[in-house]
Amino acid sequence: MKTTIDYLSAGLGTWMKLGYLPREAWKQMGDQDWIGLSSRAESGLESFYLLCQELAVHKSVGLIGTYSVNEIALRLLRRFSNPAAEKAAEEIRTGNKNIALCISEENAGSDINKLTTQAIAADNEGYMITGEKMYITNAPIADYFLVAARTNEAGEAWKSISLFLVERHQKGIFVSEEKDKAGARLMPFGEVHFADCPVAADCLLGRKNRGFEYLAGALDFERTLISIMALSMSEMVFAELTEHLNRREIFGKRLIEFQRNKFLISDFYSKISMLKQFVLNLINDLKQNQADKNHVFVAKIQSTELLRELADAALQLYGAKGYVSDHWIANLYNDIRWLSIGGGANEMLKDMLGNKVVRNPKI
Repeated sequence: MKTTIDYLSAGLGTWMKLGYLPREAWKQMGDQDWIGLSSRAESGLESFYLLCQELAVHKSVGLIGTYSVNEIALRLLRRFSNPAAEKAAEEIRTGNKNIALCISEENAGSDINKLTTQAIAADNEGYMITGEKMYITNAPIADYFLVAARTNEAGEAWKSISLFLVERHQKGIFVSEEKDKAGARLMPFGEVHFADCPVAADCLLGRKNRGFEYLAGALDFERTLISIMALSMSEMVFAELTEHLNRREIFGKRLIEFQRNKFLISDFYSKISMLKQFVLNLINDLKQNQADKNHVFVAKIQSTELLRELADAALQLYGAKGYVSDHWIANLYNDIRWLSIGGGANEMLKDMLGNKVVRNPKI
């Protein structure tokens, strides 16, 4: 693992300017058997957590984010036994290809019911996909697209969405250039437009109109990965902040000697310690297939909001030095901000969790 960590570290500066990881970086990760790491039955999520801790040292949320998209997609692909899915999964696992999850649309982010992209049955037993997907992570570098589209126009999402595996070279696909965004460089965003894009029948993943069910499982997995990412970044920021408070002096005293800062550090230490135990317990429950879905929501909400609190406090305590753009902390808040949006916005998850708790308040 260390060889690849060092390789990624050496290339980060150049790749930040590119805005994405080049193919050789993906192949390096594939050679080290990193890709698909989180889905392994025995110790996948624990290994993912250890990897995130290693990568967090380089202070690049985008690096972990772009990698995680392939993790989520592989988790989905491995549910299906058709040859197209198996071929794509192997190419992604080895780092020879990338994939993007094409779910979000202009007015359909957290609410899958609002999806308008359609896949209409064609005369040759295939489908024609038409629609626009927005804010798609890894779209500019993807070779495959895992597309959620309506195959039953009149029905609700849970009985009208299907999943398709579409290759980039397919006729009728138009991928935008990378879109500028607030932070998380190395995790490129783009738009994907489908204009009467023909796909063969064997590109349908699983059963027709069952895509919502497949996505629901993938979303819980994504939320767990986001929790692990946020926890890893929180541990890194806390360590850096504590070192800064011990080193920086003002009015003849180290910052850590001010009572207010001792209270702050104690508070963050307590929150991170409890969160870490909660997430580790969740990982163990998931491995045993005994996870409470409410705990997935709690982990995602609490970990991402704690990381935002840490980033805000750290910027304040670094002062003007931390506000200069070439300092790692300057854009930390923007870099991590997407974590509380991805996998379903925290506000939506709180609403869903509230509905569940009202019906069954037992903890």
